[in-house]
Amino acid sequence: MYNFIVDIYNIKLYNYIVKLNFGCQTSGSRTKERSIPMSNKDIEQKARRLKMLKNKQDAMQAEIDQLEADLKADLERRGVDELQAGPFTVIWKWIRSSRFDTKRCKAENPNLYNLYSIPSEYRQFRVV
Repeated sequence: MYNFIVDIYNIKLYNYIVKLNFGCQTSGSRTKERSIPMSNKDIEQKARRLKMLKNKQDAMQAEIDQLEADLKADLERRGVDELQAGPFTVIWKWIRSSRFDTKRCKAENPNLYNLYSIPSEYRQFRVV
C-alpha cells in the first residue's frame, strides 16, 4: 500500500514539474504540448522546406520507378520471374487474390451494404 501511495505522489510531482518547466499538460501517460501558434514566418519557412523535400521525393520516386521498369523489362526479356544478382534476388511474379466487390454489393444489395458499411472520416493535409 505504501509503494502505491509513493507512486501516485511521484506521478503527481512529475506532472507538476513537466508543467512548470515545459509548459505542458499531462494526461495519464501522454504529454500534450501547450498550443502556441507559430509565426507566419515560421509557417512559411516550414512550408517552403516541406515543398522542397516533396520535390526531392518526387525526383527520387521517378528514379525508383525507372530502375524498377528497367529490372522488370530485363526479367521479361529473359523470360523469368526471379533472378539472382550478387546478394540480391529480383522477383517479379504474378499474385492472385480475392477482393470484395463493394460497388457490386452496393448496387445489388443496398440494405446489406448499409448494414455492414462503417462511415469514416479523416483530415486532409495539403500545402498548395
